[in-house]
Amino acid sequence: MILDPRQIQPIHDEKGYRSLIPQPQSTDDSFVFIDCDLNRDSGAAAIVLNRPEKRNAINFSVIQELISAIEGFNALPGVSSITITGRGKGFCAGDDIAGMGTDEHPLPDDPVARAGQGYVRLIRSVWTSRKPVIADVHGFAAGAGAMLMLAADIICVDPDTTVSFPFTKLGITAGSLVDHLGIPFHLANLLLYTGSSLGASDLARLGIAGFVGDPDERRRWVTETQQSISRVSPSAVQAIKTARRSSQTRTDSALVREQLLLAAGYGHSDYMEGKRAFLEKRSPNFLEAHSYESD
Repeated sequence: MILDPRQIQPIHDEKGYRSLIPQPQSTDDSFVFIDCDLNRDSGAAAIVLNRPEKRNAINFSVIQELISAIEGFNALPGVSSITITGRGKGFCAGDDIAGMGTDEHPLPDDPVARAGQGYVRLIRSVWTSRKPVIADVHGFAAGAGAMLMLAADIICVDPDTTVSFPFTKLGITAGSLVDHLGIPFHLANLLLYTGSSLGASDLARLGIAGFVGDPDERRRWVTETQQSISRVSPSAVQAIKTARRSSQTRTDSALVREQLLLAAGYGHSDYMEGKRAFLEKRSPNFLEAHSYESD
């Protein structure tokens, strides 16, 4: 569902100010897995992941809805910034391993095409957004959810937030671009090789989180930050963002490498074992998986 800006309809919310809410291109459809809002007075847009029963895990449908919303808000001149957050106990648990294929978005047969429809596509959408993106994170951001957080321009977190990179624990070859998204190289190696995590204090110490606070404090901080962005020159902000992103040209090639890395791992026995173990709610046995491979 690619958003046509002509399908964005004005509404009145309960606070009385007018909002412009991105809608899917088809008038018969509506967003199922996300909610969107826009304060038209300040131009502050919000996207809320709304799969709390799945820990806001993302599948192809969620990815498409997020991209459609980001494209829709980017198409509106009045939007000054976009906040992404999650409903429920945490921000995003990463890929919905049990449900990446749906009737609407089945798994492509070609592994490179399959990887191209996954979270790398979402990261590219956030990374290239013309409007600044703020990640408001609480509870957990794991795997693809952690990558989504890191792709944002500005990050704030709850004091109890845990950001984890469990790819290797699941036999998934991913995460190779985390150091392009703000994690120092050697720390990134430690996190990726061991599947370790970072806490809010780590994110603040590394300069990744711009603010740490409880829900009310974060809400005020995000509001104030979006208002501050709305008061300055939008063309200057977008030009600076474009310049800063273009200076990170390695990230573009890193996104391509990440897609190819994911694709290469899909047929490996470790990936198969990791997915089986996840679905069976047990710890994977990669040594046994390798013994099958050698037989």
